[in-house]
Amino acid sequence: MVAYEFYWGDLIKGYQLVGTLPERRRNPLRITQASVMNWGEKFFDGKLDVKNVFFIQVTIDENTGRIRRPDHEMIAYKVFYKNYEIKRGELMGILIERRRDLRGMMQIESGLKWARSTFGDFVRDKRLIFVVPRELKSINLLKSDWSF
Repeated sequence: MVAYEFYWGDLIKGYQLVGTLPERRRNPLRITQASVMNWGEKFFDGKLDVKNVFFIQVTIDENTGRIRRPDHEMIAYKVFYKNYEIKRGELMGILIERRRDLRGMMQIESGLKWARSTFGDFVRDKRLIFVVPRELKSINLLKSDWSF
């Protein structure tokens, strides 16, 4: 059975598992990243800040109940905005890249394009957005630290 593990990202405590929701929809065309996030937000009573929450698709073995997570590495992008008034970058959010390929782009280029399309409406100039990529193993998400 397919399920989704929702994680809340905190820069101090790291990632914390919020909960696991099973997928029950039969039509795969209705399953999108936005629909899963909306479902998680409704299920967790709107208490989650969607900017700091992401999910991972996992498989639950129906016989044993074991959760199998994907083995591939994920890329996490810290998204910053250049603030010239305080002379440093302001953290806007974190994006988790789960695709196996980057569509022929370099890692930084792919993350920057995604960050500008996601956070571009919140700033005056999209060109002032920059990203810092970091690879994470999906198994060690809860233990990962963000020190560079």
